[in-house]
Amino acid sequence: RALQGNASVNRDLPANYHFLLATKSNDLICNVFSRTTIWNSTLTVNSLDSNSIQKQRTRFDARDRITGAELGQRLYFLNDRLTVIPGYGYLATHTMFQSHGRTAQAFSSPSLPAQLTVDPGNETHTRSYGPFIRIALEYQINEDYQFVVLGRYMPSGEGTYVQKANALKLSYASPADTIFEIRKADVRGKFYRNIGSLDLKLVREINSKFYLNAGLHWQHSGTRFQMKPIVGSYKATGFGSFTSSTGGGFVFLLEYLTDTRIYQHRQSENQFQAYVSVTISTGEQYL
Repeated sequence: RALQGNASVNRDLPANYHFLLATKSNDLICNVFSRTTIWNSTLTVNSLDSNSIQKQRTRFDARDRITGAELGQRLYFLNDRLTVIPGYGYLATHTMFQSHGRTAQAFSSPSLPAQLTVDPGNETHTRSYGPFIRIALEYQINEDYQFVVLGRYMPSGEGTYVQKANALKLSYASPADTIFEIRKADVRGKFYRNIGSLDLKLVREINSKFYLNAGLHWQHSGTRFQMKPIVGSYKATGFGSFTSSTGGGFVFLLEYLTDTRIYQHRQSENQFQAYVSVTISTGEQYL
C-alpha cells in the first residue's frame, strides 16, 4: 500500500534463464528442463502537506521457476523430414514474491514525532506439482536449418503457499516518547496452477556439435489461491526508550463453518519472450 503523493515506479527488464538436457534415439526422447524468470521493480512516493514531509521506498522482487522432465515417442513423416513427438511429463513450479522497504515521516512541528516504518521482508512462496502433456513438430527445411514447434500443457498442478508479513515501526518525539511496534503474521493455504506454453524455434546447424537457436516463447499461467480459514498474527509494542513494553498478543480467526470460497483468489497472466540460445551436442545423431 502506497502513500498519496507523487509516485514513480522503476522496473528492470526481466531476466530469463533456460536449461535443457535432451537425449534422443531413433524412437524416443528424454528431456530434463528448467526455466527461471526474475522481475524487479522499485516504488518511490514523495508527499508534502501543511505539517509533514513523507517519503516511501519499496522494492519488489519476484522469481518464477519451472522444472520438469518429459518422455516422448518419435514418429516420422514426409521421408523423415517431419518428426512428430507426442509425450508426457511432470512439472514442479516455485514462485517467490518479496517486498521490502521503509516509510519515513519528517514533521515540522517539534511536538509531533518523526516516524519510521520498516518492512524487513514480506514474502510469499507458492509451490505446485502436476503431470503435463506435450506435442512437438520438427521440420527439416534443408541440411542447415530446422523449424521446431513445441507445446506443453499442465491442466492442474496442486500445491501450497505461505505468506509471511512482518513489520517494524518506530516513532520518536523525545526519549520518553519513543514507541516501537513489532508485527508478525503468517497466512497459509492451498495453491493451484495450470500452465500452457508454446515455443517456435529456428535452429541453425553450425556443425555436428554446435547449433544456434532463435525463437519465441509464450506462456499462459492461471492460478487459484485458497487460504485456510485460520489466520494467526503476533503483535508487541513498547515505549519510553525501549525500557517498558505493553506486551504481545496472538490473534487468530477460526471460521470452519463459513463458506471458504470467500478466501479464494484467482489470477492469470501471459508472458511473451524472444530469445537466442545455443545447443551443444555430443555429435552423435542417435544414441
